[in-house]
Amino acid sequence: MTDLPLRARIYVVAVILAGGVAFGASLPPPLAKPGLFALLLGMSVVAAAFKIRLPVYTGGSTLSISYAFDFTAILLLSPAEAMVVAGASAWAQCTVNRAEHYPMYRTVFSMASVMLATFGASLAFRALGGHETLALAVPMLGPVLVAGTVFFVINSGLIAVALTFSTGDSLRRVWYQNLFWSAPGYLVGAVASALVALLVLAYGDLVLLAVFLPAYLSYRAYDAYNERIVIEQQHVKKISELHEQAMEALALVRRSEQALAAEKERLAVTLGSIADGVITAGTSGRVMLMNRVAEQITGWTQEAAMGQALAAVFPAVHRETGAPVEPILDQVLRSDGTVQRNTTAALVVAGERRLVEWSATPMHDRDDVIGVVLVLRDITAAVRLEEEREKASKLESLGTLAGGIAHDFNNIMTAIVGNLSLVSMGAELDPHTARRLMEAERACHRAKSLTQQLLTFSKGGAPVKSVVTLPTILEDAATFALRGSNVRCECTIDERLWPVEADTGQLTQAINNIVLNAKQAMPAGGVVQLSATNATLAVGDAPGHLTEGDYVRILISDRGTGIPAHLLPKVFDPYFTTKRQASGLGLATSYSIVRNHGGRISIDSKVGVGTTVEILLPRTTRQPRAVAPPPREARAVTRARVLVMDDEDAVRELLGEMLSCLGYDATLTCDGDQAITAAARALGEQKPFDAAIMDLTIPGGMGGKEAILKLRQIQPTVRAIVSSGYADDPVMADFESYGFDGVVTKPYTIKDLGRALETLLAERAA
Repeated sequence: MTDLPLRARIYVVAVILAGGVAFGASLPPPLAKPGLFALLLGMSVVAAAFKIRLPVYTGGSTLSISYAFDFTAILLLSPAEAMVVAGASAWAQCTVNRAEHYPMYRTVFSMASVMLATFGASLAFRALGGHETLALAVPMLGPVLVAGTVFFVINSGLIAVALTFSTGDSLRRVWYQNLFWSAPGYLVGAVASALVALLVLAYGDLVLLAVFLPAYLSYRAYDAYNERIVIEQQHVKKISELHEQAMEALALVRRSEQALAAEKERLAVTLGSIADGVITAGTSGRVMLMNRVAEQITGWTQEAAMGQALAAVFPAVHRETGAPVEPILDQVLRSDGTVQRNTTAALVVAGERRLVEWSATPMHDRDDVIGVVLVLRDITAAVRLEEEREKASKLESLGTLAGGIAHDFNNIMTAIVGNLSLVSMGAELDPHTARRLMEAERACHRAKSLTQQLLTFSKGGAPVKSVVTLPTILEDAATFALRGSNVRCECTIDERLWPVEADTGQLTQAINNIVLNAKQAMPAGGVVQLSATNATLAVGDAPGHLTEGDYVRILISDRGTGIPAHLLPKVFDPYFTTKRQASGLGLATSYSIVRNHGGRISIDSKVGVGTTVEILLPRTTRQPRAVAPPPREARAVTRARVLVMDDEDAVRELLGEMLSCLGYDATLTCDGDQAITAAARALGEQKPFDAAIMDLTIPGGMGGKEAILKLRQIQPTVRAIVSSGYADDPVMADFESYGFDGVVTKPYTIKDLGRALETLLAERAA
C-alpha cells in the first residue's frame, strides 16, 4: 500500500475498518436457513471465481452474476449472512483464477466495500418493509430497486473516492467515466434476484439449483463458443488491420497523386514564369505541353495544340530563303540525341512575320530518346532594334563624312553666292546677264538645300527646338505637299493634342517628305489619311529605343502600291529609292529628323494594300511661348566697326567686300588669336568693335566657341554673330547659350548678312 498517496492509504484503512465494524456488529449470523445460506454462499463463490459474467457486456468484472446471488442473500437472509456471502464473493473474485494478482489491501478493501454496500442495501430493504411484501411480486419491486440503487451507490462511491485520492482527478469525472456505466447491471441483477427469491419462497431452496445449473450449462456452452468468437474477433481484427493498411496505402497513393499534381502545378508555374517559350513533344512528333510564352509566339493555345504535330504548331521557315525548316524532331533523332542550339528561323503568325531563335533538347528515359523539348525566343524586336542601331550607325558615319564635305562645300558656296550677290548689286546689267546671274544664284540655293538635307539626317542637323502645337504644322505640311495633285488629305487630329518640342522647319520637312511618298504611291489619285492622337506607353510597350511615358502618335496612311517585304528594312537608308528622278534622301531625312527629336519612326506596308508610317514624338510639359510683336524695321548703323574671323581667304576677303558695300568698317582676322589681339588693340585705341562675325570652326586654331568667351571678357557689350558651314556643333542650334547674339549659316547672300547685322545693331542702339 506504500505506492498509494497518504490520503488514499488513510481512506483505504478507514473503509476496511468500517467494513469490519459493520460485519462485527452483525455477528454472529443467525443461520435461520443454513441450507439456503450454504447454497447461496457456494454459488456466489463459484460464480465470482470462474468469471461467470452476463453475456450482455464483456468489458468489466462488476457485472459478474455473483452479484445476483449477493442480492438474493440480501432479500432472503439476514444482513450478517448477506455480508458473509458478499464478502466471500469479493474474495473469490480478487484471488481465485485471476491472471492479474491483486495486493492484499486491495482484496480486503473490495471485500469491505461490498460488505458495506450489502449492509446498507439490507437496511434499506427492511426499512421499506421489503420482508413483509416478500411474497408479493409487485409491492416488493420498489424496495428491491431501492436496495439495488443503494448497493450501487455505496459500492461505486467507495471505489470512486479511492480512485480520486489515488489519481488526483475529480470525483465526478472518475465516477462518471469508470463506474456509472455499470448502474443498469446492478438494477437488472436486483430484479433478477427478486424473481429468484419468489421462486425460492414458492418452491423451496433447491429451486436455486434448478435455476443455476441450466444457467451454468448455458454459460459453459457460451464459453465453449467464446473461443470461436475470440478467433473470429481476431480474424476481424486482422481484417481490420489489413483494411487499415489498405486505407494507409490508399492514402499514400492519394498523397502521391497530390504530390504529382503539386509537382505538375510547380512545373506549370515554372514554365509560365520563364521568358522563353517551351514546347515538349514525344517521339511521335505530337505536342504534349507548351507554356504561355510559346502560345504567344506560335499563336496556338495549349488546348488546341495538344496532340497536334510539332511541325504544324511551329511551321518554321529559313530566315533568308523562306524554305521550310527540316522537322526539329528528325534533326534531334538523326544527330543521336545531341542538342540543337540557337538556330534562327522565321515564323508567320496571323500574317505577321516573326523571327524566332530556337534550341532543341532531347528527353531521355535511361538510354532512349523519348521526346524533345523545344525552347523558343521571339527576337523580332531585338533584330529590329539592332537594324535600327546599324542604320543609325550608318547615318552617323555618313553624317561625319557629310559634315566635313558640307563645311568645305559651304565655304565655297559662300564665296560663289556672295560674289554673285555683289555683282547683282553693282552696275546696271543687261536683262540677259541679270537673268543668268539669278539662275546661278538659284542653282546655288538648290545646292545649299541638298547640303542641308545631308546634314539633317547626319549628326550635323541638330534641330533648333521650341514648344510647338502640331495641328497647324501637320495640316500645312500635308496640304503643301499635295497642292495641285489628284490626291487629297483627310486629317483627324485630337483637339487636346499634347505639345512637343520641335524644330518647326525640320518637322515640316519630315511630314512633307512622307506625304510626297504617299502621293507618289497613288499615281491614279486617292486619299492620304493623317491622324494625330495622344498615347501613353507603359513599361514593356515602348518600341525600339523609346522609354515609357507620354507621346504624340502621328499616323500617315495611303492606299497605294505598297512596299515589298524584302525592301522594308532599306527604306530609311540614304540614297535608297525605287523611283526615277528621286534622290533617295526623303525618308532618310525624315528618319533622322524624328530621331534627333527623341522620337521614333516606323513603317508598315503590304503590296497592293498600302503603307502606314507611324511617328512617335515625346510630349513636353512646357507651354508654347507667347508670340512677340513683329520687330521694327532695322536701320543700318553707318560706319559701324565689325570684326571678322574666318580661316578661308576667299570667304574672309568676300566678307570684307560685302561689309564695305553695306557701309561698315571691317577688320579681317584668320583665327581666334588674331581676333582677340585685334579687339584688345581697338579697345586700347578707344575704337571698340560694334559687332563681330566669327567662324565656328578653325582647323588648327582657336574657333568661335572659345574666342567669344575671351572677347566677352575684353568687351562685354559687343554684338556677335556665329557663322559656319559645318553645323555639327550644338552652338549653331543654341547659339545664345554660348554667348552669341545671332547666327548666319553658310552660304549666305549680302542681303542675309546685312539683315542680320542691321537687326543686332538696331537692338543695341535701342
